[in-house]
Amino acid sequence: MQKLLEVSRRLTDVAASGEVDRAILRDAVGLAKGEGAALVHRVGDELSVGAETQTGLLVPHLLSEGAIRQVADTGQALVQVSATEPAIRNLPVALAAVPLVGGGRVEAVLVVVRRHTEPFVPAERDLLMALAPVAAAAMQNARQARAAVEESLLDPLTGIGNRRRFELDLAASLTDNTMTALCLVDLDHFKSVNDGHGHPAGDALLKRVSAVMRDTVRPSDSVYRVGGEEFAILLRRSTLAEAADVAERVRAAIAERPFDVGASEPLVATASLGVAAAFNAERADLVGRADVALYEAKQSGRNRVRVHGGQRGAVVGGASP
Repeated sequence: MQKLLEVSRRLTDVAASGEVDRAILRDAVGLAKGEGAALVHRVGDELSVGAETQTGLLVPHLLSEGAIRQVADTGQALVQVSATEPAIRNLPVALAAVPLVGGGRVEAVLVVVRRHTEPFVPAERDLLMALAPVAAAAMQNARQARAAVEESLLDPLTGIGNRRRFELDLAASLTDNTMTALCLVDLDHFKSVNDGHGHPAGDALLKRVSAVMRDTVRPSDSVYRVGGEEFAILLRRSTLAEAADVAERVRAAIAERPFDVGASEPLVATASLGVAAAFNAERADLVGRADVALYEAKQSGRNRVRVHGGQRGAVVGGASP
């Protein structure tokens, strides 16, 4: 009991760190004197390896066969010695598998193994069964913590990433030894929408424009709301020319679509966009160059894309200056 209380405290402490799966495995190996362990997650009817004490302990594509599937389906723990268990790579082996239950269903299976000449005994199975609800609660706490962090990185109005998420993603992209492109977007004359139609109409326009941008960029690109009517598009592993092409598609998609914002008639909106790209640049340098290009787009008439670099301030699309 004392050991389980210590395990419970440790798992509670690591629940928000993202390392809860490996912490569960460390404690399971210690409690049951295992030589290796794995945590198999269940999502719907699918099983997948969440963590292993040694890489390759399990055979992922065979998890749907044998003892691990049986435990996932029945919710009943088992201990056995097997020379034929398909999901275990190195056989023969002594195996203990226990279900981790949350919300009335098996959410994971904890697997502990050791040499076949030392079978697990019922007392060790019972010890792992006592660990199971503690581990399941830790996994639930970890999910809640991750959800809270994720929610804090979203703009509550539009549902896209906020400035904090943008800064985190940009920093990561700038250190992965690939070209990073950035497009800054500013809705033209947005104040007139709030003044003429009210803030609910302005909010509706922001939501609909952000959805258009999200639907127009490539799957690898990310859209963020970084200010009132200001957005950013992060284009990972993109050349300047590729980023300019995406920016022009975004500009055209906004300009060509009337937006129903609850006013007497749909509104037509336009945006100015500034594009820059860099390889392993400082954050301030890349953002500064994109901001210069955005300023040029606005100063030269709006509803256009300007590119910083190469032909400085080149017009990619939109109205002619």
